[in-house]
Amino acid sequence: MAISNKPAYAKLDDLYLDPLNPRLGRTNIGPNVKQETILKLMEDWNLEELAVSFLESGVFWIQESILVIEEQLYGKMQKVVLEGNRRVAALSYLRDAFAGKPASRKWRDMVEGVKPLPKLF
Repeated sequence: MAISNKPAYAKLDDLYLDPLNPRLGRTNIGPNVKQETILKLMEDWNLEELAVSFLESGVFWIQESILVIEEQLYGKMQKVVLEGNRRVAALSYLRDAFAGKPASRKWRDMVEGVKPLPKLF
């Protein structure tokens, strides 16, 4: 059952990638898998395509909402992404690149000379 049928906004830092996402691979999932590990595992998921789209077109459309559930994670209640993990990961990589901590040269090059979108972070 839905908690709310109205869109709500959350800060990127308040969203947690799903450590039980089966796309991570059977040996890489579990409630204790760290967020940094999950993000690293997602590096090869074509996140750059999403990031370029965000930079060119904006971040969110209501029909592409991220679905989140509040549940126990890492010892407290967290907002865990059920649908939209790739989008959240791409935004995380973009945020780091804009902050001068790009995951790779391609992320640094992607944001070079680009002004961060105000609603992005």
